[in-house]
Amino acid sequence: MKKILLVLLALFFNMQIVNANSINEDNIFLANSDNTILPYSTIHKTDNKKLNIKKTCNNTKCTINVTLEWLNMPKIRSYDVLGARFEETSLLNEPTTMLFLDGVKKNITMYTVKKSNGFGVSFKLPSGGSSLKVTQIFEVSIGGTIYASYQHAKKTSSLATSKDYNISQYGYGGVFLFSTSSSSYYDGMGGVYI
Repeated sequence: MKKILLVLLALFFNMQIVNANSINEDNIFLANSDNTILPYSTIHKTDNKKLNIKKTCNNTKCTINVTLEWLNMPKIRSYDVLGARFEETSLLNEPTTMLFLDGVKKNITMYTVKKSNGFGVSFKLPSGGSSLKVTQIFEVSIGGTIYASYQHAKKTSSLATSKDYNISQYGYGGVFLFSTSSSSYYDGMGGVYI
């Protein structure tokens, strides 16, 4: 009954609510403009970063949107990595990754590594600014599960080090399994899935 009441309130007030079966942010629902309730996102949050994954689907494919927002600006500005692992689904297009510093899109080089079960995109964090967000958009076939991860270099990393991984459920965030020599460069932040 409580769940039905929350859904009705969301429809009436067109507001964001948390699923009544959960007291965390794992399942958030959003009433959109035509008052239908859509699965909104899965979130993983630390003291410094918030990682969010959401999807929009039609009959043939899903568009996945992964966003990393810095809550406290990073001190180390080296090569970070954002990417995804696929289970029972496949990538349909080239991922688009964008970095926004103080709300302005920065023209920085993105280095994509594709594997049979996922991909990663390396990029060097720009200096300065008071807000930093990275967004990644890609399409997958219907079905299966997408796992996404953002790994921040906690010490100065080279481009080669940032690409020294396999895509694996045993890796950081359930995505990036760095080699023994490269794993110590990254912070091991947990991942999200949808």
